[in-house]
Amino acid sequence: GGADNTPTPAAGARAILSHVPAQPEVPLHLQLCGALSIGVGAQEPATSPTRARVRQLLSLLTLRKEVRRDEAIDLLWPDTEPSKARNSLRVTLGYLRDALEPNRVAGEASFHLRATADTLRLRRSPALRVDVWDIEAELKAAQALDVGGHHQQASEHCQRAAALWRGEAWQDLRGSIDLMAELSVFDQRIAQAVAQAGEWSYTTGDFDDALARAEQVLENDPYNERGHRLAISALIALGRSGAAAQARDRCLRALSEFGVRPSEQTEMVLRRLRASA
Repeated sequence: GGADNTPTPAAGARAILSHVPAQPEVPLHLQLCGALSIGVGAQEPATSPTRARVRQLLSLLTLRKEVRRDEAIDLLWPDTEPSKARNSLRVTLGYLRDALEPNRVAGEASFHLRATADTLRLRRSPALRVDVWDIEAELKAAQALDVGGHHQQASEHCQRAAALWRGEAWQDLRGSIDLMAELSVFDQRIAQAVAQAGEWSYTTGDFDDALARAEQVLENDPYNERGHRLAISALIALGRSGAAAQARDRCLRALSEFGVRPSEQTEMVLRRLRASA
């Protein structure tokens, strides 16, 4: 008889895996706030890809639900000859797959990274936790509760978002003029949510937390008037009049750099500071 061409069970399993990869047992954690890091499970120390283009591509795939290959090339290799740029993207995708799934068997499709001839995306699943996605979910929940008038529950979601905001998000994309508007929308939304969490803490008498949230906002946006106002209010409430006066000076300096006057709400806080002196 001739050679038996029936695929072995192992070969059949490999063929299936190359199309339908198994969900990893240990979830992957991506941190995009502060320095980008990739962590597998809770035990292993998080790592950061050394290649800037790998970090930028991963950042882009967490910023947008889906990215066209030509879009990625325009953003990451704007001045490179097209065929070279396409090759660079292929190579970078290889490095990114290895960074996301270091234990993947050669030839096995990536579970987290889905690539077609035209598009790239990260697959959303319980096996992938991304801090900026979790923040987005908390902000969305807070907004819905606010609209319904449930301000306390909304502020709890804002507090959870604040805990995940460990510094400026998508640092590796900040050099791109094309992405500035998108990034700035996120920056403003998270700053407002953290200020809202601090204002709720203030109304419930937790002035230390109110001050911590105000400083968190100002660390990321030194010109945020709402953050300045909250810092001054919290310091007055804590009886720290010297620090409150310094916070007032810092606020007025920031506003004067933009040539704007304090808002009526801020003026009210400044009057309260004068009355408390």
